[in-house]
Amino acid sequence: MFRRPTPVLSAILLLSWLSPAVAQGPVARPSEIVAARPAPTITLDYGADGRLWVANSSVDNPGRLDSGVALDAPGRDSHRPFETTRIRVSPTQEVHLITVEAKGGKPRYQALVAHVSGEPKPRVIFQGETGWVRGEEGMRRGAVIELSEPIDATGVRRVVVGEQQEDLQLCGRPAVLAPQLLTPEKLELRPAKVQRLSVEERARAPRLTATLVEPTPAVAAPGATGGDAATVPSATGGDAAPAPLAPPSASLLRAVGATSAIGWPSALTDGDPETTWSENRGGAGRGEFVLMRAPSDVPLSSFQLRVRPEKRAVPHGVGAQQLWLATRHQVYSVSFAEDPWKRPGARYKIALPAPVRTDCVALVTDSAFDERPDAAVTFAEFSAESEFVSASLENLVGALAGGGERAETAGSVLASLGEPGQRAAIDAFDKLDEGGRRVVLNLLDTAPCERMVPTFLRALLGTSEGQRIHVLERLPRCAVQVREESLKLAAELSPTELARLGDAIATFAPAAALELVGPRLRGNAAERRALRDVIARATRDERGDAVVEQLLADPKLDFGVATELLRALGARAQQHAASAGALLERIVGQADFRRRFLLVAPSHQIADKHPFARQWLATAITRDPNPHIRAEAARSTRQPALFSAELLHALSDSEVRVREAAVNALGQPGGDFAAATLGERLDSDPWPLVREAAATTLGTFRSNPELDARLVKALSDESLPVRVRAVEALVKRKASATAAVLLEHFEDSDEALEVRIAAARALGLLCYAPAGDALAKQARRLTDAGLESLDRALAGASMASLGRIHPADLPKLLQPLVQGEGTPAPVRAAAKALLAGSGACAGAAH
Repeated sequence: MFRRPTPVLSAILLLSWLSPAVAQGPVARPSEIVAARPAPTITLDYGADGRLWVANSSVDNPGRLDSGVALDAPGRDSHRPFETTRIRVSPTQEVHLITVEAKGGKPRYQALVAHVSGEPKPRVIFQGETGWVRGEEGMRRGAVIELSEPIDATGVRRVVVGEQQEDLQLCGRPAVLAPQLLTPEKLELRPAKVQRLSVEERARAPRLTATLVEPTPAVAAPGATGGDAATVPSATGGDAAPAPLAPPSASLLRAVGATSAIGWPSALTDGDPETTWSENRGGAGRGEFVLMRAPSDVPLSSFQLRVRPEKRAVPHGVGAQQLWLATRHQVYSVSFAEDPWKRPGARYKIALPAPVRTDCVALVTDSAFDERPDAAVTFAEFSAESEFVSASLENLVGALAGGGERAETAGSVLASLGEPGQRAAIDAFDKLDEGGRRVVLNLLDTAPCERMVPTFLRALLGTSEGQRIHVLERLPRCAVQVREESLKLAAELSPTELARLGDAIATFAPAAALELVGPRLRGNAAERRALRDVIARATRDERGDAVVEQLLADPKLDFGVATELLRALGARAQQHAASAGALLERIVGQADFRRRFLLVAPSHQIADKHPFARQWLATAITRDPNPHIRAEAARSTRQPALFSAELLHALSDSEVRVREAAVNALGQPGGDFAAATLGERLDSDPWPLVREAAATTLGTFRSNPELDARLVKALSDESLPVRVRAVEALVKRKASATAAVLLEHFEDSDEALEVRIAAARALGLLCYAPAGDALAKQARRLTDAGLESLDRALAGASMASLGRIHPADLPKLLQPLVQGEGTPAPVRAAAKALLAGSGACAGAAH
């Protein structure tokens, strides 16, 4: 059975091309096709075992699958419908191309099968996975089958099987590597020379002639008689070095691979005219090629070529008669007027009709002046020219300004010059505008780290965010050099620049950032803060731990720097508690008021891990002569239970700010041991500031009747803030039993509006249903567009709490807001939204 070829397969048949050597011939018009007698064919189907079988078949004798051959194709359960295509390879012989597309993104399976007269079973000429079968993206490879166009009136085609390699294509054109041609006589695959460029491209290629620009006297070519052609002495005389193809070290091309080779393909672009590449297929080596990368932004105007080295022997070497140059979008035909092998060391120029920009150039062999079987078409050096290549370094650097197309081109040429070009760009970096600097950074991307890093660090200190991003993406590969160069720069940098540089490298080189910033934590308050931020960021990464330990243990560490270092460590100080505690013990005794104040917070970070830190803080909370130190030591407490006695003592301190700090510190988890004392502060402290803080802290403790009673009593405090905080504390404690008292304060017209607003919110949060009518009364005042701001806030809070409680008669309570003619539109919309909702107190005990 047969299936018709898919449109995709038909397109492959139309677009696949072979060289004239294997695929030339007139394409027949339909009227010219000669009918051939029916050829024996095959039967193809899945057998009972699920495998794909193929058997011989003819008109008189339909094939039986069990008398055929089982293919290695995917089984019945893992395939899409197979396809077969008849291919006429001679007037009397066909082969069948079988294609099975596997499911799940697996490679395609293809086979070439023929019914050969006299053979009981079909001959499987080729079978296997084709397409990109192996390797990672960009380096994939696999087998490929290509078909020519019909080459005669009977529709005969040539069939080539070979390999394809993703990184070795003809500048974007598919290229069959190690090609094997199907011979129609024996139906065997045999090595062949295949011209990979299509007939169409070759037909329209501009015809160019390689011009001799550096002649040498012509000599007889011993290679033509089988001798060693490379024994001919230099025709330029003595041991004189050949002239360079371009300015010293310039190379716009870089060979990256070849289809076959004697010698390395890189010899073509290494700048040494004595190294060579030769094709390794024999004869003219037709279709073999070398692939070269080119800077896509440099317009190439011509090429220069040395065919034969001046001195080195090349066994079996011969000169090309015709070759092809392929770029990304154009093909050129190049011919030699005379045998270039007769001129050792000579240089030829190939001028293009117009400059071309391309990222790829391929040199493709075609014919040679000597095509004996053991001949090796050889080339010594190949380079590209541009108007920029002949420019001086000074002019190239000058062209960098602005960062436009011309600057990009100049940058590519400077990059191609290697170290001299890179150093010229580096020297000019500080004098260039932002566009020029961007070009310099691009050309330094591939430079060695020791050459790249100093300029990249200078760019980090600049103001361009784009350059900063560019640099930070590339510096991580050079972490060692970043450390070395940063430390060299340190003495020249201001604290602001130091912080900017340290911040940039902290993410990928935390140890280097710590070495850079750690010993230099100085400057004004803002500068020190920025430097501490760098330390904090760098210490998040364990790779900086060793440097932190070194800094903490440094006996020569400046007193001020030591203080800032301990502050900068923050919570990470716990990982360095022993060293941090030892440093604290060394410096705190000599510290003045300011330093003691600054050391309080970092000491609390290690108080539970270092005895001295705990002891010093206990003294600071209770006995330091300066009340600011006592207050700061109490306020910064992170673990109230660790300083329970000291904090209770501080609640009775003579200084109000110390008492307030202690009260606030007790609001953290573990501070409820002081509940009774805090209740006393709420009742009787002479300062409203302390009473207010006590109410807030008590709100964080679990509810109990005694403390709730103290908070209810505080609702009558003479201080407005204390009364507000007492309401809020009762809500936090979920003291539902006090809701009736809160309702009284809400309804009290003599109470301050701030307290009534807090009470309105509390009634809703406590889900106090009896407050519904009172809340509705206040909510209905929203129909008055002239309400003062606090009155409007009270009405709004009442409406929100009413919606939260959502009593059964809510529609009745909100009717004036929904239907009243004078109700502002936003209020009416809010009321409707509350009616549409279900409230938050459903099922709650009212």
